[in-house]
Amino acid sequence: MKALHLIPSFPLLVRNRNNFILIFPLLINIALSLSCQNIQIENACDPNGKVYTITLITKLISQDQSSHCGANIFSRSKSRIASDGSLWTSRTIPSGNWVSIAYGNGVFVAIADGVGNSMAATSSDGINWTQRTMPVGAWWISVTFGNGIFVAVASSNSTIAATSTDGINWTQRTLPAPTTGWQSVTFGNGMFVIVADNSNTSATSTDGITWTQRTLPLNRYWYSVTFGNGVFVAIAYNSSIAITSNDGINWTERNLPNVADWYTVAYGDGVFVAVSYGSSSAASSP
Repeated sequence: MKALHLIPSFPLLVRNRNNFILIFPLLINIALSLSCQNIQIENACDPNGKVYTITLITKLISQDQSSHCGANIFSRSKSRIASDGSLWTSRTIPSGNWVSIAYGNGVFVAIADGVGNSMAATSSDGINWTQRTMPVGAWWISVTFGNGIFVAVASSNSTIAATSTDGINWTQRTLPAPTTGWQSVTFGNGMFVIVADNSNTSATSTDGITWTQRTLPLNRYWYSVTFGNGVFVAIAYNSSIAITSNDGINWTERNLPNVADWYTVAYGDGVFVAVSYGSSSAASSP
């Protein structure tokens, strides 16, 4: 810190050449003294290190929005660091067959599958997790958040669903009977939408409580549904078929680039992306 205090006076020393000549050896001695200290080289990507913190603060002051070791200060109005997904840290969650996760109302909610399973978990920061209990044992398969509530649905020829505002206290709900089993739930345009495996059945709800059965254009293994850019998109396993809908009720058949075990689809930054199970096939739209 003492060396830093010398920096503002440097221009004054330059103006007086004689004084500068006298003080310059002192500056050299100070620099050599500091450099000769046994200072351990710090990992610049250590989140607990001084270099990491100083770098992020410097970027904030200079309004530099580029990332440092996978993190950046994404808003001066928030004190949190936003991740760009490049730097990951191992965390611990209660042991379970975790299959789906959603975020809303300031909390992450995860659900686990398995015959008669009633396990869920919540976290306010994605780091510290607390085990929770679903209202009934079921093969929970998918959870989403919308309209102020979490909605979880069960598979394996079940009519069981559940809703919660906080991920802690759940209320059991009833879905229309699927042909085989509900597979995926999403929310968009004020509507919850679920699709079923090995079926042409779907269902919609505005509140996650009262559900209406709908009909899809084709009988397929509908494994995943998502929402983005005002459109619902569902993809089918072991096919080259996708479907789209503006309202979750009326659907239009679309073509994926090839036959594959299309498994999950997501939306972000103006693009839908689908990936397949057990292969290198992926697809994007547009």
